[in-house]
Amino acid sequence: YVYGIYVDSQLYVLKVELLFKGGADFAQIGMREVFAPVLKFGATGFFLVHNHPSGNYNPSREDKIITQRIKEISNMLEIRFLDHVIISKHGYYSFNENGFIAS
Repeated sequence: YVYGIYVDSQLYVLKVELLFKGGADFAQIGMREVFAPVLKFGATGFFLVHNHPSGNYNPSREDKIITQRIKEISNMLEIRFLDHVIISKHGYYSFNENGFIAS
């Protein structure tokens, strides 16, 4: 599952959206589906959260590529991409905490 959490400038949650539901080992993230709710709900920033059913919370190569792409688009649109968090039954990985998102 991939969720978007859309917030205002004070980090008040405006909406939590289920963006995608993938298979056992993948979830395809489309840029249109990630960014459309920003406009729909008047959000100024967002978080992405997705799970790794395998239990391994470390980001895959694809996770890193898509996060970089979302970061670039967010910067161009002047929308705050606050974090991308991967969760599993063994823990979590925050791209922001690991210096991947912070500018």
